[in-house]
Amino acid sequence: MRKYFILSFALLFLFSCEQFTGSNNDNEKNDASGKKQEKKEERVEVAASGSKIKYPFKSGVIKYANDAMGMKSTLTVYFDDYGDKECAVSEIAMNDQKMTMRSLVVDNYLYQLAMEQGSGSKVKVDDNFQTYLFDTNEFEKRMAEVKGKKLGTEEVLGKPCQIYSMEENGAVSKIWVWKNVVLKMTATQDAMEMSMLAVDIKETDDLPKGIFDIPQGFNIEEIKADDYSNEDIDDFDDENAAG
Repeated sequence: MRKYFILSFALLFLFSCEQFTGSNNDNEKNDASGKKQEKKEERVEVAASGSKIKYPFKSGVIKYANDAMGMKSTLTVYFDDYGDKECAVSEIAMNDQKMTMRSLVVDNYLYQLAMEQGSGSKVKVDDNFQTYLFDTNEFEKRMAEVKGKKLGTEEVLGKPCQIYSMEENGAVSKIWVWKNVVLKMTATQDAMEMSMLAVDIKETDDLPKGIFDIPQGFNIEEIKADDYSNEDIDDFDDENAAG
């Protein structure tokens, strides 16, 4: 098992949420010049109505505790503008070493940054790429494809969550969702057990300075979208990597 498998799981969680994200921004596609403004206005309008948005408040922080076969790490998601700006920071300490990985989207590129090494990768994504959003309506339409079930409700951090289960590619997962935000997830595959649990969620605009920016001086390698896979994620755990 690779040294930083838990971080791969965190990123797997990120992309598994993305695959169930619906896209209803056809009008925005047709008017590139006003796309960003229309998107922001739509989020504000939807927020006022209480309907589905990426996050239920404008800016905030969600902290997760992760456990993959006894290896523990943390994942902190910072967001602003209802999720138009978003950065996920994964941290793991192992064998007296610390690894911090930062994931964010800037100018339609998904960046994966190994902070201690000062290096990372980027891959092109489209305008509709979303992370950390579980579109319950889209998922329920596709439940049969992934052997999905609704398992009732349960509170996580005082938030009423709908519980879903799914089976795909030999993995069995359960997901606790509050207003399209995943607050808990468990997965088992080939006797491996993994979990993510939100341990804190708060609405705040007091976010770390520069958290949504690419640090200067980083060595960034561009990866073609067709070649992007968990193997690229595993490059960060090369024992011969600098740092």
